[in-house]
Amino acid sequence: MGFFVSLQPWNNEVVDKTIIVSDASGYYQLALSILAKKSFEDFDAFRTPGYPVFVALLYSISSGSVWFVLLIQILLNLISVVLVYKIASTIFSRKIALLSAFLFAIDPLQVIYSVQLLTDTLFVFLFLASVYYLCKSIKENNFSSICLSALILGIATLVRPISFLFPIVAIFFIL
Repeated sequence: MGFFVSLQPWNNEVVDKTIIVSDASGYYQLALSILAKKSFEDFDAFRTPGYPVFVALLYSISSGSVWFVLLIQILLNLISVVLVYKIASTIFSRKIALLSAFLFAIDPLQVIYSVQLLTDTLFVFLFLASVYYLCKSIKENNFSSICLSALILGIATLVRPISFLFPIVAIFFIL
């Protein structure tokens, strides 16, 4: 929240000069295109629709406010800390879970990415949610949790396609 306040994303000049740069400008334009044209016609083979749809949805709620998207990303990052704790406490002891959550919370990259229009925060949140439900399904032998894990992983793959490789790793560790 300190970076959010010091960044001042409600100031249009700051948004244009520091937030909507590099890859963020592409996601910003795709989100605006989704809102304006109600289609995916401006997408190419290099961008998946997950993050631009997320941003477009938040823009439709907030009248195109970049600061609102960043605030939601900060909240997702905070929930991700809790997910790291829950995953680690499912597998390890409470001390290791607290240490894991603490290390995740102080990771500078997580803090920086949460105040940028980039896919990292949404992807990490979705991926951790998928892993949490997978761990829960294994521990409780619950079929609905594994289905929820698969659904969330599918959504995460629409944000970042690299997650399609995760089932191979998961199957290896489960077996």
